[in-house]
Amino acid sequence: MADYRLALIVEGNEEVNFLKIVNDCGRLQSGFELEVVNAEGVGNIPSLFDAYYRDLSYDEVICLLDVDNWKTDCYKTATKKLSSILGYFPKKEALFNNPNSLQ
Repeated sequence: MADYRLALIVEGNEEVNFLKIVNDCGRLQSGFELEVVNAEGVGNIPSLFDAYYRDLSYDEVICLLDVDNWKTDCYKTATKKLSSILGYFPKKEALFNNPNSLQ
């Protein structure tokens, strides 16, 4: 069993494929267990985050959102829902991604 369990909730297939390669190449430090969760769209991220956040078997839950969607209603709704789950909008904890960096 890993010393540290990390759930990484990603928006879609491009992130899953990239992180699978990283994981398969052994780029994670030993002692870490990474579970990549495909949300299949930004609108599904809040409910997945809530479920994994409440699962006390994870040490960390991170969401990876594409920055190219920040003006869309779906993106704004998702970040509002994440904020309501946490009780605040995370500044330092927020992780956003330029999808071109994964291609």
